[in-house]
Amino acid sequence: MAKVVFCNIAWMKFYSGITDNDQPKNGGAFVKENKDACESFNFYPYNHYCLGYVRAPGQRLNLARVEDVPDYVNKIDDVTVIWVATNDIGRHIVGWYEHAEMYRYYQEFYDSVNGEDRCWCYNFVASEKDVYLIPEELRNFRILSASKAGAGLGMGQSNLWYADSAITKEKFVPKVLEYLEKIRPQTIQQYWRKEFVEKIADIQGKNVEELNELAGSLIKNIGGGIAPTGGYVCGRADLVEKISYRLTAPSIGMEVGSYAYGYKDFYQGLFLAPHVVCNAIKTSLLFGEVFANVGYKTMPAPQSVCNDIIRSIMFDTEEELISFIRCIQEVSPIDSNVVPYPWDMPGYEDQVIMAAGTFVAGASIELSADSPIKAPYIAYVQGGLTYEHGKIAALYCLDKILSMKK
Repeated sequence: MAKVVFCNIAWMKFYSGITDNDQPKNGGAFVKENKDACESFNFYPYNHYCLGYVRAPGQRLNLARVEDVPDYVNKIDDVTVIWVATNDIGRHIVGWYEHAEMYRYYQEFYDSVNGEDRCWCYNFVASEKDVYLIPEELRNFRILSASKAGAGLGMGQSNLWYADSAITKEKFVPKVLEYLEKIRPQTIQQYWRKEFVEKIADIQGKNVEELNELAGSLIKNIGGGIAPTGGYVCGRADLVEKISYRLTAPSIGMEVGSYAYGYKDFYQGLFLAPHVVCNAIKTSLLFGEVFANVGYKTMPAPQSVCNDIIRSIMFDTEEELISFIRCIQEVSPIDSNVVPYPWDMPGYEDQVIMAAGTFVAGASIELSADSPIKAPYIAYVQGGLTYEHGKIAALYCLDKILSMKK
């Protein structure tokens, strides 16, 4: 039988930090008075793990009610933690952990996961791959109180329900586990799976292992913002060899080399690329969240899976659109004094405005933006070598756009 515990916490949309758009509610006196909740990061991956908090009676969890262990054991494994919270209608399941570690006493660490140093407490740890958050609009499994549902079929006054009675294990827990399986495909998970990569790559129904060759530009993601030029080809050795003959000459192929100044920058860019692309994705997510919070439509939608590093933001007017593109140029490390203007660029039906103060010309992995001048007024922003630069840019752009509305 699965080891299952139910934990009652405050209601939030994403449990990835408190924002103007995601405030904890119905979490008791502490949450109401302080407008804060230790569980506000329960579904936020931290070093590839989620750290779950529930306010336990007496600051202590009774492990023996979940697994037959003596008092000196301070941790048990492979626990299914079902998080429940109350909205305006009632108490519902909001998400769950699988294969979690459960601690007898609060664990603590000091960090600044929300921008300020503080001590964080947690009772549960689970790999980000085993954490499932149910979208707010799909939270429909009610957890009634024991006084209404009957003994063993609902929660009591405690925030912890060990669900260890015979009637609970026989009649209630199986229904819950069946529900979790049904809702699993619709849950939110904040990590990258292989199937996401295959979807993003647009490889026409094939899986990664079936690809024969792959080509791309080194001044894009894989160059890490350092490769000064060039492209790459990889795949089956015999096909790569044939491609090298087409690019140079038969029998010469890859022997002659392709760049007279050496390859150190290419190797360094490739080495740094995973971290740089991570920064670009985080920058994209930040732009999406920031502008969505003030009423602008963004794609992909906030909290959804990114298919690439591009973020589109729809503005209300042409003036807002042009101002946004110019703000990106103003915060660029190169040519920040340049003022972009719409112009008739070859290959486009409408005038286009671009901002690209990049170290490498055309490097879309560096922070840049562009847009055609036509309705709907959509800016396409992408890249960011560092998240710090992306954060500065997002706040700078937001401040300028909001000042136009005053």
